[in-house]
Amino acid sequence: GLVFENFTVDGNYKNQKLAFAVFNTDHGKGFHNQIGLGNSHDPQYENVQDCIFRNLTLGNSYGDGIRIEGGSNLTFENITSNFGGHDVIHLSTVKNADVSKIKVPNMKANNVIRTRSSSYIDVHDCDCTNGAGYDTGAVFQSECITPNRESRHIRYFNNVIRIIKGSGWYVVADQPASDIEIFDN
Repeated sequence: GLVFENFTVDGNYKNQKLAFAVFNTDHGKGFHNQIGLGNSHDPQYENVQDCIFRNLTLGNSYGDGIRIEGGSNLTFENITSNFGGHDVIHLSTVKNADVSKIKVPNMKANNVIRTRSSSYIDVHDCDCTNGAGYDTGAVFQSECITPNRESRHIRYFNNVIRIIKGSGWYVVADQPASDIEIFDN
């Protein structure tokens, strides 16, 4: 029942010297998730329930903007991310989520929205651009690679993608995945 609303998180990635020294790159190495909820060792639908993420500005980071490890009944709307270092929104083992009006003027690495072993997810009315020209991962990625999990009923619609150096959508599974729809984008 948490509500995250009306604030900005600046990851200050240009001053995170350790990551650059260790990995010799300025993006995509998973440092400093800006909002993280759940349990990565045991993601269950009950971990994070009935939360709203609205009117947020996230970015200039090495890590994910919002990372959920197990959750249900989640709403993400009106989120802007500039130079996010990994995924803007990462949903692992999530059921029933609505993701809308995500605006990314400058991608930096990996995905805008990533779903992993999640079901009943709608992603719509997002505007994603790679204005900075980085080599990126897919804008939207759905994967089901966690043993004994499944992905189903994930819909991507009414989204706009511009100037990317990667895939628009990437779907990968070695576990059951079904009913993934991409339409009217």
